[in-house]
Amino acid sequence: MTTSCNKSTLETLPDEILLQICKYLSCADILISFIGLNYRITQMITQYRHHISLHKISLFRSDYLCENMFPQIGSQVRSLLIDCCYSVLQDDLFIKYFTKKISITFPQLERISLVAYEDNQLIALLDSLHDLNHFVEIRLYSLFGISQANQSKIVRLLFQANNHRVTTILMDEESTFLRFQQNDSYLNIIRLRINLRARTDLSFLFHAVPNVQYLDSIYRADDFRRTNSDSPELIKNQTTTNDPFYSTPYNRTSKNTNKKRSISHGTTTNNRSNMPIANIVVPR
Repeated sequence: MTTSCNKSTLETLPDEILLQICKYLSCADILISFIGLNYRITQMITQYRHHISLHKISLFRSDYLCENMFPQIGSQVRSLLIDCCYSVLQDDLFIKYFTKKISITFPQLERISLVAYEDNQLIALLDSLHDLNHFVEIRLYSLFGISQANQSKIVRLLFQANNHRVTTILMDEESTFLRFQQNDSYLNIIRLRINLRARTDLSFLFHAVPNVQYLDSIYRADDFRRTNSDSPELIKNQTTTNDPFYSTPYNRTSKNTNKKRSISHGTTTNNRSNMPIANIVVPR
């Protein structure tokens, strides 16, 4: 008597198990491996198409995504994380492919998260953010010290990004400080988390964002400079949030800087001390 046995394949597994497997893969691994496999799998990884993270992705894979994947799925992307800590050339690749066509490639983009950017990189990226109908939020993580010559320019580009349509700007506590000028005025800003150099900067801040509804600010008594040796690490949050999937806080060893929370205004459901870096799943 002969018996037949059907081999178990990846596609026979239920969605719940496949999604658990995805938690151990990078966003690039998931997109490259599963998109186009079949309709069911493509629908299952919708969250990874909507919320793309380039965290801990090699330059080779970043280049492949920019050249081959983003032109296909860019219209579905809602949030994007670019990580210059793991690969300092990641931003250069993104600018190379999309600097003049971000609004065409990513028409549904709502939020961008930038990790370990230097001032010149940030200027180039902000200069390319315009004519995006849904883009309203910028998150900055471990932003390097900004030269005095670029302070005013970066503040202006950041707060006027996307033709004054940005309403939310969130910086983590490890980013450098920003300084405002007396005549700065950005009526579009509704939610703001920012680092200041001293309490005396508060008056300029209040004048600059008169319509703010949520404000969280930290001031530093000493100049805050971060070096490339302070490599940040992203770790997976152990608790779920109101988002439909895990959020990832950005944690790194605190530097010995004199920093104090100067003002907090408004309410939020998120823990202000752990701002989520992006709606993504990071491998353990």
